Amino acid sequence: MDIKELMTFSSIVKEGTFIKSAEKLNYSQSAVTRQIQKLEKEFGVQLFEREWGATLTPQGEILAKNINNLISHLDYIKDEMISLGEEERGVINVGIHENYSNIIPRIFKEFIQLKPNMECNFISTSTEELYNKLIKNTIDFAFCGKIENNSITFNPILSEELCFIVSENHPLAGQKVTMEELFDFRFVTGGMNCLTYHLVRSQFNNSYKNNIIHATTAISVIPKMIENTEFIGAVFKSLPIGDKNKYLEVEINNQYVELGILSNKKLEYMPKTKKLFIEIIKNCIC
Repeated sequence: MDIKELMTFSSIVKEGTFIKSAEKLNYSQSAVTRQIQKLEKEFGVQLFEREWGATLTPQGEILAKNINNLISHLDYIKDEMISLGEEERGVINVGIHENYSNIIPRIFKEFIQLKPNMECNFISTSTEELYNKLIKNTIDFAFCGKIENNSITFNPILSEELCFIVSENHPLAGQKVTMEELFDFRFVTGGMNCLTYHLVRSQFNNSYKNNIIHATTAISVIPKMIENTEFIGAVFKSLPIGDKNKYLEVEINNQYVELGILSNKKLEYMPKTKKLFIEIIKNCIC
């Protein structure tokens, strides 16, 4: 069984048609059809109904449910066999939440000492952007917040504290306030897939009126955005807030959120080198 055939099957399921899959994979439509026919011959079953779309047969649905694990397991076996014969060579692309970009030098030094022939590419940005890159397969995995998606696995490492910050000149600065007192102000949070955005929305419980939430995927700029304004910034406690901002003393519901490894593959199916990289991230953070 060729892993290319499995990748083609997975692509058809994801894209919805043979034509879109062929465009995505840069194959001809006939090449895609041949690969599926070969896969069906090897399994001895029909995987798709013979019609214009890509409707799965009951047998095809079984394969679709297990295809990601199957591909991951084959990749894992391949990596194990290669690593027995020679030291790993290649490239690893890793996303790190921008709040933790300061640990990248330490991660890099520890990994290169153990795997001097591997190339490392780091991307440091928000959870939303890292999630998008993971979906597009431009990174192997990311250390960031949790995203609810059945095709993505998340392994928690630590908890972060959500905080609200204001400019030192804000009317609420230095006061102990309730959530209700915040409803008259506008908020600045991470992007719409960011945990800070959803946590702020959850605080309101549909009781706010005409409240506006401004969002930015660059969470690190939020402290600057709220300076000399009456906006309220929603950030994690680990983010430096600058000298001109203050923390609000307010009771927040669901104040702690999990950060961990976001990946397209389950950890047990990850190649040995990537598992090692994740362990180094854990050691540098915890």
